[in-house]
Amino acid sequence: MWNAKKNFMEVNRINVLLLLCLVNLVFWAVGSFYDIYTYAIAGVVFEFLWLPFLVLLFALPIYTGYLLIKQRFKSLLLITIFLLTLVPWVFNILKE
Repeated sequence: MWNAKKNFMEVNRINVLLLLCLVNLVFWAVGSFYDIYTYAIAGVVFEFLWLPFLVLLFALPIYTGYLLIKQRFKSLLLITIFLLTLVPWVFNILKE
């Protein structure tokens, strides 16, 4: 019983991590490639959300790297999430 609950919590944590990575990716892609300030409400929403997403930009690769080391690089999904967290960094490099 305890092992099944532990596995469920691990899968749930990975799903939440994947969702956060995808939302972070979309946020930075939209901010990098589109002029969001053409619409005032979109600019306001972007200005309110940039700081939490900036924290996610730095925290997600560190956390997924920690989980990868903890699981000894056995989870293909975690490797995918780790690479996905690095995509906004690549957007920034390509933009310059």
